[in-house]
Amino acid sequence: MRKLLIITILYIGITNVILSQCPDYNKLRPGSQTQIGPFPNETFIINYRLERKTNAECCDISKIQYYADNILKSVESYIVSRGNENFYNTIKLESFKVIYHEFTKIPDFYRLQFELSKCGKITYWLTYSYKPNEEVDYTFGIELNSNGKVISKHAFPEYDNNINFENFISVCQALEVAKNQKQVNIEPILSIQLAFLEESNSFCWVVTQDFRPQLKKETSYNVYKANSGYYEINEIYIDANFGRIVKNDKRYGAVSN
Repeated sequence: MRKLLIITILYIGITNVILSQCPDYNKLRPGSQTQIGPFPNETFIINYRLERKTNAECCDISKIQYYADNILKSVESYIVSRGNENFYNTIKLESFKVIYHEFTKIPDFYRLQFELSKCGKITYWLTYSYKPNEEVDYTFGIELNSNGKVISKHAFPEYDNNINFENFISVCQALEVAKNQKQVNIEPILSIQLAFLEESNSFCWVVTQDFRPQLKKETSYNVYKANSGYYEINEIYIDANFGRIVKNDKRYGAVSN
């Protein structure tokens, strides 16, 4: 009886995994909204380690602990206020960067680099990962000035205007929506990933058309070369909470010959 029960449980588990898959499910990719800059040449960036090391190598966050504590309090207040406490407790701090905008103007910079109040214009760039379930994998960045004010664009929804923003439809449901719509050609599919769309104040599943069929294959070298060097593909933004299409977009690119 026990052996039968174990076999039944295994069968149910395997069946659930199979049913959770669908065509193009393997195109799921991590989402990211972490682009920083560009900055002028006089900018210098240090990525401070979050875990303290026993050696004296530059640079763990304890070297700027006073400044880091203030910034972390400010960013916590911002995230909780905008996204709510549950969202804040779900995310994980991945990196803490200090951007020195005027380091070339400071003669003793390498002696003063940890005394941030003496280093001219300073901003902070923090990245967080958000993985509330097995399908959602999203990384985003927040930039703050030296006073702890957020100066980057929002990278996650405002809870007060979208209380359901953490209730996600599945990847397979989003792919079905993308394939069943008749407005644009989206197949073959290159990828599906999570992104934040500020104009709809929601997370979206972004389904991107594959550009490679527009390229011709150079059989002798087994590489792809573009027709005329350019391609044009479609992207569909699907509200990740309710499954409705909120935006159609086009992307253009080129492949060097």
